[in-house]
Amino acid sequence: MKKTSKKDFRTFKKEFLKYINLFGLKDYKLYFKHIKLKNNYATIEADERGKWAVINMTSEKHKDFCEPKCHAKHEAIHLLLHKLTNLAESRYCSFENLEIEEEALVRILEKMIP
Repeated sequence: MKKTSKKDFRTFKKEFLKYINLFGLKDYKLYFKHIKLKNNYATIEADERGKWAVINMTSEKHKDFCEPKCHAKHEAIHLLLHKLTNLAESRYCSFENLEIEEEALVRILEKMIP
């Protein structure tokens, strides 16, 4: 199987960081890994309390692997939605908490959509 290159990984990381800055998600400590992933091109694991995220890109090109930039954007969007998802999964989440996070996401998207 063909490998993804160090250049692919640098492109992935640069693109991910571009979106993180665009979304204003600067309070997370980010860790990037270029590793073999089973049945995935990229993954993200995040912790809302600790404000950290591990972003992985596969070291192997699967048959329908697309440009590293598209996978980076995809994973950045997951981090954008992470707080909302985390709230929804919480046992102690109020409607007000969800409304506040939804409003924060709307403000981010307002800046991006012409």
